[in-house]
Amino acid sequence: MMISLGSDLLMWFLACFGATLAVTVFTIGAPIRWLADKITPPRYHEGQATPQWIGYFVRCPACVGFWIGVGFGWAWWSPTIRALYGLVDGLASGAVCWIGYVLLCRWGMREL
Repeated sequence: MMISLGSDLLMWFLACFGATLAVTVFTIGAPIRWLADKITPPRYHEGQATPQWIGYFVRCPACVGFWIGVGFGWAWWSPTIRALYGLVDGLASGAVCWIGYVLLCRWGMREL
């Protein structure tokens, strides 16, 4: 499928960003984060919980965004036409997800 640098690309980035927020931030992704904490329980230091590697991963928009970009590139549509087997898709999606997340945090987003 050929890309158009307009609505298709924007829709791809928005789909990656929305799926990433659904896992990392939105209330709908809370069961995934809960399960990750059950698999690798958080460590406590001075009463503060620090998630371990799986728990950290599912809370990291850049990490989840990368893998969602790779998955969307392989399974759905690739803005780079499957260049390097989705690596470029993952990097682009991870960057957009991280930038979007930082902007939303700056604008005062709370867990939804």
